[in-house]
Amino acid sequence: MEEKLLKEAYEKSKDYLYEDSSRFNLLSIIEKDRDEAHIHSKVLYNLLSQNWGKKDKETFLTLFLKELGIEEEIIYNKTWEVTREKAFDLDTVKGRLDFEIKSKDYIYIIEMKIDAGDQPEQLIRYQEFAKEQHKKYKIFYLTLDGHSASKKSTGEEENLEENQKVEYTNISFTEEILNWLGKCLDLVKGKENKSTCINQYIASINKILGEKDTKIKDNILKSTEDTKNAISLYGELNDKLQVTLENFMSVLKEKLRARIENEIIYYKKYVKDYYNYALDKMPQDYPGLYIVLAENKSRNSNYYRFVLKLEISPDLTACFGFIKNDTDEKEIAPFVSFSKVKRDSSGLYNKCIKGIKNLELEDKLSDNNKAYWCYIKNSKDEIINFKDISLSNKALLSLMDEETLKEEVKNIATYISNEIIKNMEI
Repeated sequence: MEEKLLKEAYEKSKDYLYEDSSRFNLLSIIEKDRDEAHIHSKVLYNLLSQNWGKKDKETFLTLFLKELGIEEEIIYNKTWEVTREKAFDLDTVKGRLDFEIKSKDYIYIIEMKIDAGDQPEQLIRYQEFAKEQHKKYKIFYLTLDGHSASKKSTGEEENLEENQKVEYTNISFTEEILNWLGKCLDLVKGKENKSTCINQYIASINKILGEKDTKIKDNILKSTEDTKNAISLYGELNDKLQVTLENFMSVLKEKLRARIENEIIYYKKYVKDYYNYALDKMPQDYPGLYIVLAENKSRNSNYYRFVLKLEISPDLTACFGFIKNDTDEKEIAPFVSFSKVKRDSSGLYNKCIKGIKNLELEDKLSDNNKAYWCYIKNSKDEIINFKDISLSNKALLSLMDEETLKEEVKNIATYISNEIIKNMEI
């Protein structure tokens, strides 16, 4: 019943969109306009790495570097190499760079976020990697609106030395990327296929940003009553989704409690405002519930708990890590770095890490210096994204049906119990 809200809102608004609007683009047609890893990353890489204007002084890459504020004396007369999703594994840190742009003397690292959340100490690890290259470097954090990285990513939650603090620059699709693409269009003026490709990508970005072209605005002005109705419906939908998330987490807790004896920690207060975060006030951690898998016997200052956190980040994710027993913590329990736990409580650390490695899951676990994690999928093998409010996100919309929600949660709880907790062997 509730799913009809989105469909009705969509029907009321689509009359304004049939003309030449930003919503009519190839990425939207194939329902991939928010796919940062597989689509946006590839498009940007293709533009940056292909020297479509090579007969001239300017290229897409030189225009991009200038948009980032790089001095012209650095940009020109140098050989630049662009790499996408570059994995690195140093003695102390490992990770994967979204983009690396480097020359003999300079390296620029770009971390792109559209819907995905920050990983623990992500930018710290990139900075450590950059320092190891012995080049002059800059790190750029690319988001839709140019907001800052979370404290979790920059490591501000830890007591860092001054030389460990991350220096980075915020850039956005709204400003730098759209400005750059506009200059790219000028570079390929008269080249129909290349211009069309760029225009399609600009349209996709504008759709994500929620911008309307002039024709859409004119039509809206002609039919204000329908517009008000559509806005009202979207507002009601937002409220329904908030209730859906609260129900999802509450039922999940109940189903897990019926299947396992482990202690479950759930901060309901942190979940209830999930759909009300302002863009400039991103959460420092993500809501979820914690299943305590192991802990120290002695409750001293080095008392740790090894937990499985079922996290909304915004995809439903299973995260394995260590938290401190902090009675003052009222909302979230941040993960502690593996190195610290290993130093403080090596016995607990070794036992738990061995348990993780005993797991044989269909989706292999990824890891960073604070957690091992994987996606938890629904019965249709779909990742559930709780932030993507669109008709294409059927995994989320289906949960608005109470019976479907209960069935999906039952399947998830069974999977957690039988495939993970029983096989940990801790």
